[in-house]
Amino acid sequence: MKKPNKENLTQEHLYAFRMYYNKDFSLHKTMKEHFQVIIDNVTNDKTALSIGFEELSEFYLMYALYVKMFDKEKSKATELFSESATYSYGLIKFFNKECHQSHTSVVMMRKAVYLWTSLFMVDWDKEAIETGIELIDSLNKNGNIIRYGNRLYPESWFLIDLFSLAFDKPYDKTLVDYPDNMKGYDIILKQWDTKEQSLVNDLVSTLCDIHLGIRETDEDEPDFEYLNFNKEIMKYYPYIVIVFLAIRELKGLKNPKTFTHPLMNTPIAKMFLEMKEPLPKPTELPYAKELLEKLKEKCPDVEVPEWLEENTEKVNEAKSNDIIPDDFLK
Repeated sequence: MKKPNKENLTQEHLYAFRMYYNKDFSLHKTMKEHFQVIIDNVTNDKTALSIGFEELSEFYLMYALYVKMFDKEKSKATELFSESATYSYGLIKFFNKECHQSHTSVVMMRKAVYLWTSLFMVDWDKEAIETGIELIDSLNKNGNIIRYGNRLYPESWFLIDLFSLAFDKPYDKTLVDYPDNMKGYDIILKQWDTKEQSLVNDLVSTLCDIHLGIRETDEDEPDFEYLNFNKEIMKYYPYIVIVFLAIRELKGLKNPKTFTHPLMNTPIAKMFLEMKEPLPKPTELPYAKELLEKLKEKCPDVEVPEWLEENTEKVNEAKSNDIIPDDFLK
């Protein structure tokens, strides 16, 4: 098991607030300019519409993770998590089959699955189940968002298999690129619905260790990209565990209130564990107006949920007066 490196995380943060966000955790002008270029290109049909959703969902999730770790008040993080979840929902729900236009609507399986997990992070059960079904449909050739998957990502297949078992949504394994070795995930799948709380704790500890051991680089993702799995911040987002616990709760199974693994005592994990009710849907979703208008133009038959359709105004990012804390882990 490779432990998270606090020094590496600090260095990432120092870079991030020069490029991604300001000291008050508002969006940095570099990223504002970056996204404005994307929105302009989408509007002018120079960039695929799904790319806009993909870039925003991934960035805002990464943005939320940094803010949750470094913002002393941590209040802005909830807003960012809900924004990421909204774009993740739109990406998978709209572009799997309803608005699939070309190969550009395909998302790398590993990315699609961890973006899907953001819906469990904010406790949006209905949307999490809907998008999970979309992923299964894609594997069954009734959609295209992840096509037939990728054998290189057993952690993604674990979550797909867990969802498939829990909600009785089978897929044909002869149609997909399934891993030759599930590296211990298969043993956990056999016990996922246990009622023994001590065993749940042990399974969570195993999943945490596996999460921390996921290889840091991916040949499909260039090193120069700002959103990459080799970022230290990803180690602090135990998305495999979050979905495991969330699905158990959705099926009426009890989970322990606390866990022994250190990863479950970080600000990100605590946010999920201590959540009393779902995070509210965003009231001002950044860039939604332009993207939803383009969605209606390109795919007029897509059914946009009322809560999202009404959300078409840009958000003013320069709101926070928070300061960078000295001890970001507490």
